[in-house]
Amino acid sequence: MKRSLIYSIVFSMFFVILSACESQEPVTDNGKVDDSGEGSLPARVTSLQKSIVKGEPDNGARIVWDHPSMVKISEECGGYSRVIKLQDGSYMATYEACNGNIVIRRSYDGGLTWPKDMEQRIVPTYFVPTSKGNVAMRPAMPFLCQLEDGTILCANNFCPQTPGLVPYSIAVSRSVDNGKTWTPREIVYEGGCIFEDGCWEPAILQLPDGEVHLYIANEAPYSTSNKQEISFFTSTDSGKTWSRDFRTASIRSTGRDGMPCPCIFDDEIVIIVEDIFHVELKPTTVRCKVSEKWSTPVTDNSPGRDYNVTNIPLDKYAGAPYIVKLYSGEAVISYQTVDNPEGITSMDVAIGDKHARNFGRRTQPFGNLVGNSSMWNSLCVLDEYTIGAVGALSGTNITWPVLKRGHVMAGIKAEKDAVSKWPIYIGNDGEETLSAGIAVNDKEVIFDIKVKDSELTDNADHPDAVEIYFDSADKAWAKPYKGVFRIIADPFENVRIWEGNNGKWNEIDPSNVTVTVTETAGGYDMKVRLNREFIPKMNTRSVRVGMTLSAYNDGGKGFSESVVYMGVTNPCTWLQIQLP
Repeated sequence: MKRSLIYSIVFSMFFVILSACESQEPVTDNGKVDDSGEGSLPARVTSLQKSIVKGEPDNGARIVWDHPSMVKISEECGGYSRVIKLQDGSYMATYEACNGNIVIRRSYDGGLTWPKDMEQRIVPTYFVPTSKGNVAMRPAMPFLCQLEDGTILCANNFCPQTPGLVPYSIAVSRSVDNGKTWTPREIVYEGGCIFEDGCWEPAILQLPDGEVHLYIANEAPYSTSNKQEISFFTSTDSGKTWSRDFRTASIRSTGRDGMPCPCIFDDEIVIIVEDIFHVELKPTTVRCKVSEKWSTPVTDNSPGRDYNVTNIPLDKYAGAPYIVKLYSGEAVISYQTVDNPEGITSMDVAIGDKHARNFGRRTQPFGNLVGNSSMWNSLCVLDEYTIGAVGALSGTNITWPVLKRGHVMAGIKAEKDAVSKWPIYIGNDGEETLSAGIAVNDKEVIFDIKVKDSELTDNADHPDAVEIYFDSADKAWAKPYKGVFRIIADPFENVRIWEGNNGKWNEIDPSNVTVTVTETAGGYDMKVRLNREFIPKMNTRSVRVGMTLSAYNDGGKGFSESVVYMGVTNPCTWLQIQLP
C-alpha cells in the first residue's frame, strides 16, 4: 500500500574531508567542497579514512567490508592463512596449524564454507636425528600459487625447535592433479641453525615467460649483523627443480627487508616488503622491470624503492605486508599495524593505483571486532567485485583462520537492458545493506537496487529511502550542474527528483522517473527507471553514480550511509560507471 512520504532532510557532518575536484564551469566558491550531507559513516569506520580527491575526479577503487560474511576456514587453532582462487573456480586455503602441520582446505561455493572432509594435512612436523637427539622441524608460513600449466605449489618454512643443531629451511610441495595429491617436501634452501640467521616467509611468482621465482627473507648471509635481504630462487620446469644458488632482489645497508609478497603490475615485478623505516617496520615496495629479473638489486636509495607507502607515523609498527591485483588492475595491500584507536595489532588494507603506487583509502576489515587482534594476514581476489581478507583472528583462548568478504567498487560496468550484477554496495555497519546495479537501453537508465531492511518506516523525520545521484555526462564537477540529478525514492514508491543548477539543487517534475518496489522477506527490491529523453547530452561512454541508504525504525533510530568516500553534493566523488 502506498503512503505519502514527507521528507525532512537532516544534514549531519560527513566525516571524509575532500579536496576540490576539477571544475569545467566556474562559480563562486566552486573550489570548496560541501562536506555536509546524509550518509555519515560510523566514527570507527572513518577513523582511518583520508582525503582522496586531489584536484581531479576520483576513479579509484573502493572497498566496503561485509561484516556478517566472516567465516572460519577451520575450527582448529591456526594462523598465517592464505587463500587462492584456482583455475577451476574453486578456492584453496592453507594455514599453519598450532599442532604443527601445513593444512589445505577447499571451498566450492565461493569461500562461503570450508568443509572438514576436504581437509588435507600435507606438510607435517618431521624429526632430524642429531648427536644430541632428534630435533623437531616444525612447518610454518605457507604460501600457495597455481601456475599457468595448472601445477599448484605450496612453499613453507621449517623451523627447528631446538636451537643450534639443524638449519632453518625453505621447502616446496607440488600438486599436478589440482590438489588431490602432493609431493613430499623438497628442501630448496637451508639457512643458519640459530634464529638470528634463519630464512623466512617464502612467496612464489610466475613470470610471463613461465619462469617461477621463489622469494624469501634471508638472514643467513649476515651472521655477524642484524641485516636481512630478499633473496630468490628460480625454476624453469614448474617447480620440479630450483636454482642451487640464490640471487638478491633487494637489500638495505642499514635495514631489514622482510616478508616478501610479489605481484606483476604492467611490465614490473613489484614486491611489498616490511622495512625498518627509521623507527618501526613499514610496508615498502621494491620493483624492477620484468625483463630485468633483478639484474641489479634494489638498495637503499634505488629508484625502485618506495618507503612507507601508506605514510604511517614513524613510531607506529606496520609489518607483515601482502599484495594482490584487482580485476580492474589496481593494487591492494594489507599489513598488520597498531596504528588504530585501540593500539592493538590488527589488519589494515590500503588501495593503490594500477602501478602499485599512491596507496590510500585505508580500511580495517576486522575493525568492527573491537579488542580482537588479527595477525599474519593476507588477501585474496575472489572475483571481479569481491576481495577476501584472510586473517588469524584471536579469540579468548584460540586463534582461528578466517575469511571476510569485501565489496570492491572498481571498474563497474553498466549492463545492457537488464541487471545481473549488483556491484554498488552500502553496508559498513549494521545489518541494513544496499546492493545495486545499473542497466541502460535506448530509452531508459535503470537502477536495480536490493535493500536488506527488516523494519520499513515512513517516519516523517527519519524515513526509509534510497537516494540516487547521477552525473549523466560524467563531467565530474565539484558541485551539481545541469545534467546532474538527485533522486529520492522510498519503499512505498514515492519519488522526487532534483537537477543541478549552478552548484545548487533545483527540484523538477518527477514524471520522468518511475519507481517500482517489491517487498522481500528481509527488505525490498527497487527499480528506478529514468527516461533518457529528458537527458539529451548523456555521455555514451561513462556516467557517475552515487547512492545513499536511509534505514530507520518507527522510533527514528537508524542511520543514513552513502557509498564510501562519496560526498553527496560532489559529483567528482561518485563512482564512474562504464556504459556498454
